[in-house]
Amino acid sequence: MFFLSENNYFWRGWIISLAALGIAGILYRGAAAQQEAIENQISSISIPLKSFPTKVNKWSGENIETDYPIEKATGCNDYLFRLYKNNETRQWANVYVTFCSQPRKMLGHRPEVCFTASGWEITDHKKSYFTTTYGKKVPCVKYLFEKPVWPRDEMTVLNFYLINGKLTDNHKDFSSLRWRRLTDPDEQIRYVTQVQISSSNENAAMQAAKEMTDLIVNFFPREINSN
Repeated sequence: MFFLSENNYFWRGWIISLAALGIAGILYRGAAAQQEAIENQISSISIPLKSFPTKVNKWSGENIETDYPIEKATGCNDYLFRLYKNNETRQWANVYVTFCSQPRKMLGHRPEVCFTASGWEITDHKKSYFTTTYGKKVPCVKYLFEKPVWPRDEMTVLNFYLINGKLTDNHKDFSSLRWRRLTDPDEQIRYVTQVQISSSNENAAMQAAKEMTDLIVNFFPREINSN
């Protein structure tokens, strides 16, 4: 007859734990490989943001040239960084849009990270929303930044995201384990677009967002299919 000693229990527990770790590792590698394949599929798809209209109603836009390597630093597939001026009101707004097939790279580029790294101080931020020209209600986070030195410039930033064409103001929607859930075919091929509309004049930022967001949303397909 075989009796389980304390040593037997120890080794059995150790073997079970080791097997569980091995299975978990296999599952993780499989999921990671599948996720990488999905990201590669999306990376091969071109969404030409530079062809976004330079004229929207009374707004006329010009690309903002910068030495900062945006694509390399953010890991985005493409981006749009443009200054729009309203020919009627003389107001201006910066429009920044990035498209990314690797959402984890987008997390480090939220306004509270990038603006503070550039010397701005965040004085207020809160969830908000605006209604577009065609009646779409858009959730966003509205930030107010201020330069700590004279003349203490201010900047209002409206920030929101598109996940497969769905609007959200919450970066956690693509930073949690939900992003890696690959069992649902409808969730397998996804992308994140970040939109920031900013101005030293809050009304200008809000008006530009109301007039341009419908075009931005429609510029991206709800589903991306590389087949």
